[in-house]
Amino acid sequence: KLTNGTLGRSIIIDVNTSNGSALSSHDFSADTDLHSLVFVSGQSSDNFSEQCFSVIIYDDNILEDEETFSVHLTSTLPNVLTVFTTAIITIIDNDFVEVGFSNTSYTAAEEDQGKKICAELTNGTLGKDITVYISGVNGSAMLSKDYAAFQPIVFTSGQSSDDVRGQCVDIVILDDDILENDETVTVQLSSESNSISVVPSGKTATITIVDNDFVEVALTRSLYEVQESSDPLVCVKLSNGSLETTVY
Repeated sequence: KLTNGTLGRSIIIDVNTSNGSALSSHDFSADTDLHSLVFVSGQSSDNFSEQCFSVIIYDDNILEDEETFSVHLTSTLPNVLTVFTTAIITIIDNDFVEVGFSNTSYTAAEEDQGKKICAELTNGTLGKDITVYISGVNGSAMLSKDYAAFQPIVFTSGQSSDDVRGQCVDIVILDDDILENDETVTVQLSSESNSISVVPSGKTATITIVDNDFVEVALTRSLYEVQESSDPLVCVKLSNGSLETTVY
């Protein structure tokens, strides 16, 4: 707009853009033919004369951070002074992605330390890194007793639902020396961002921990002498190991 003065002739003000994190022709249009503003004779700062132009923002399908670029006013006319010559435009992203566990059932033996649990992008494309989180809901398996807390899963910029591969983290099983039944824990996938949606079919998974322990049993005595009329009591004891289940 005209901030001071009155025009007795037309003047042209040039508008240019410069890239920031937003890039010309990728995130916005920088068509210089549309960025020349003409103020005509008779306009003045008293009638709040202003000229406007449209900045074209390209709507993509890529989840990314907010991006910025700059708009600048310039004039080559000697009697035209430009003030407040730069404006910053912030593009707010409106995209989202969907994620889910790759499988809903996993099995790991106590001695297995290389087992993975994986998640995948089921919809969308990433223009930035994102993080999703795995939490365990104790079943017969207990956190810090049978398994360790899970590391977050990170998807990196450039990945999309077209990728076959997912992202995986270790299932850390705590190997004990106790004979027990197979145990299970239900794990849940979550995100702290509204732009990351966890699909219902891939929100939970079950991990079964297969026990690898054993015990040894033995008769308490190796020799018995009994009378024909007696009913001897023969006893068996645990000679090695610990139990958290009933054995017969």
